[in-house]
Amino acid sequence: MSTPTPSTAAPGRAELESRIRALGIAPELVRVTHAPGFTPAQQSVGANGDDGFSVAYRAEDGAVPHRYADRPAFAGHHAHQVTRGDCVVWLSGEHVSDGILRAALAAVHRPSTAEPAALLPSSAPAAVPTGPVRRGDLPAQGDGEPDNRVRVRG
Repeated sequence: MSTPTPSTAAPGRAELESRIRALGIAPELVRVTHAPGFTPAQQSVGANGDDGFSVAYRAEDGAVPHRYADRPAFAGHHAHQVTRGDCVVWLSGEHVSDGILRAALAAVHRPSTAEPAALLPSSAPAAVPTGPVRRGDLPAQGDGEPDNRVRVRG
């Protein structure tokens, strides 16, 4: 489970913590790890529980490990977990061997500034439409109820 290296200069710690908080994650609960052959699925990065951290990884062979971090009071007990200070990290996954999960747990650490920068969604604002969004399922007349008829094509 590798953390990709960002192609531009890493943002400062304050900017990173702001981006982390914007996702509903407590910065002190962010932990990273490494396992060869796995890359983070950036769209999976998010909060776990109240303010914990979660991310899924993927491999070319379809293996998908999930990493979670939370406060000890909310973490429960998991087959593959490790406690680092006031943070419990655990892994689970589909088609992932116990050996890979154990190795990834052994590599869990607090991130450098560059590591979460590569995991987090861009801090650039999303494109905002300048006009109404056209929906093809709303009729021009009537009460605006969506048209959900199944049309036969042939």
